Amino acid sequence: MLALFKYGPVGALAVILVISIVDMLAENIVFPSLAGKGLKLSPGILFLSLIHWNYVLGTAGALLFIPLTVILKIVLESFDEIKWLARFMGPNGNIEDAEKTANKEKIIC
Repeated sequence: MLALFKYGPVGALAVILVISIVDMLAENIVFPSLAGKGLKLSPGILFLSLIHWNYVLGTAGALLFIPLTVILKIVLESFDEIKWLARFMGPNGNIEDAEKTANKEKIIC
């Protein structure tokens, strides 16, 4: 509203456009990348799971897609026959792997 009074209708439209572009980039590029690294899930899998859970559960699925996907990956990792699907979703989240990585980082530092 302030942009409308200060810059006129064209300036207000430009402000809305810039805010929309920044929000779109943050939500669609930056967040999936950061969430994928922290959760050890591929950003592509996160994007596909957002679409899937939104289709299956609607708005609730869109809000809960990350916990549901993490639960699915944990279940897939627990069975040897379908463990390859969990590897497809991202790197293994085993405690032993995390400990090895932490030990390597300690040695490097």
